Amino acid sequence: MAKTKKNQVTQSRASDMRKTDTLILVMGQTGVGKSNFINVAANENVMSVSDSLHSCTKKVKHVVCPHPDDPARRIVLVDTPGLDDTYADDFYVVSRIVEWMRASCHERMKVSGIIYMSETNQRRLPLFKEMRANNTLRNATLSVSSKNESQGGVHFMNNHGSAWDIIDSLLRRDSTLDAFQIRTHLCGIAGLKPPSTKPESIGLWRRFISLFS
Repeated sequence: MAKTKKNQVTQSRASDMRKTDTLILVMGQTGVGKSNFINVAANENVMSVSDSLHSCTKKVKHVVCPHPDDPARRIVLVDTPGLDDTYADDFYVVSRIVEWMRASCHERMKVSGIIYMSETNQRRLPLFKEMRANNTLRNATLSVSSKNESQGGVHFMNNHGSAWDIIDSLLRRDSTLDAFQIRTHLCGIAGLKPPSTKPESIGLWRRFISLFS
């Protein structure tokens, strides 16, 4: 597999994305290596990486990467804030992801899936369990270990080829999901419901609920 050329990769603005791009969300617990995975795939340090367990990713960010074997094919890798062990924190992260998708993505942009990263010694978080229980998201979610997985499964080897093997494994599933559908399913697993009255745009919670009004 050819390497992604450095000058072809950018940490991008929403206006840089195209309707024909393919989007992949990279999710997982704080400090597990989501930003590093994207940097390795991009072959460039486009995302900040922390040396501690404190998250460097406070906002949803993305990079547009040409596929190493087909430069005309553009893959959007989305770096997301770290998840924790509580539904409240998970909801906050999901709300940020959905709000970013609403503001940045064309509703019919193809979403290849979700890379869910974890360490082998981590227990699965509540949100991941909900994603696996959702028929649509289960088929679109790939669980990836950032450390050696002795019991099998997908293991990220911290090199460019390994990163794109993981990305390609999602692309080969030929997902028919689009950004609107992913938003809808993420809202469903977070237990979000439309308000009974029209919300005012005050605070994150109300801004998020207003997506359904």
